[in-house]
Amino acid sequence: MANRLPSLDALRFFDVTARYMSFTLAAAELCVSQSAVSQKIRLLEEQLGYPLFQRLTRSLTLTKKGLRLLPVVRRALLDIEAELEILADKSESFSLKIHTPASISSNWLIPRLADFGRRGANIDIELVVDILAKRFTNELHDVAIIHNPAGSQNEHYELLMADYIYPVATREVVQQYSLYNVSDLKNAPLLHDSARGGQLHTSWDAWFAKRKLRNQSTINSLSLNQANMIMSAAAEGAGVGLVRHCLAGPLVKSGVLIPLFNDIEADGGIYIESSHKAYQVPEIQAFWKWMVKQARVYNKAHAFSNLELFRAYETHSTQT
Repeated sequence: MANRLPSLDALRFFDVTARYMSFTLAAAELCVSQSAVSQKIRLLEEQLGYPLFQRLTRSLTLTKKGLRLLPVVRRALLDIEAELEILADKSESFSLKIHTPASISSNWLIPRLADFGRRGANIDIELVVDILAKRFTNELHDVAIIHNPAGSQNEHYELLMADYIYPVATREVVQQYSLYNVSDLKNAPLLHDSARGGQLHTSWDAWFAKRKLRNQSTINSLSLNQANMIMSAAAEGAGVGLVRHCLAGPLVKSGVLIPLFNDIEADGGIYIESSHKAYQVPEIQAFWKWMVKQARVYNKAHAFSNLELFRAYETHSTQT
């Protein structure tokens, strides 16, 4: 036998011919002539140094060496075919469109996406900023990060983190305007959310109304149209912001922003959502599980009870 291995093409001809035990039928599957199959097998036998088939008048049979070689060749060809299919699938990235509020995207999701990419998932991600909650139609590869889903029977969703609304300010603003009671807000600049109808919208007017109070602020206010801008403006000392814990948690934990008046209002939660059909896709399930894990880590790092925030505020208050 020659030192070099036979060609893959020759071994494939051998496998197909052995399956049909016919040069004619093998030629039909391989889309070549009968003589081409016969010649390929003969050249393979010459290279190996022994016959693989016993040629009878109207049929073929495998020789003893042919019988021994066949399962090895067949197994190798199947392994090669299976691996090529896997590699072909990996060469085409899965496309995942994620609908998310701008503030969740910039403050929460984007900083974590590098971790998802490092896990080897061959998924192309497109972030789409949606002010209103995504309503799924026939788009298969869609996932949404939303505040309080509508609960449609056609959609699958899971809670990522409970959400809360509370007023915040820097320590300097608290001291400057003596913000120790709700009534003190009349002397402080308020940061307003002008994106009415947005998923993460907060309203000072609604906040005061729930407490049977009237907004009596007499200081020039500042209006912004994104929740993360309100949070950033509050952190820069521009005024008092009405923020969501899903965004402000890290700044509250670090002490940059101080929750005011021991007043924390539960307001639903942030969910991951898709159509039931999309949720069956393995790539979407992989992203879904990663999101749930990331939210669990965030919740653990920034969890609080009302008492903890009360104490944080009391501590800052007593230091003034």
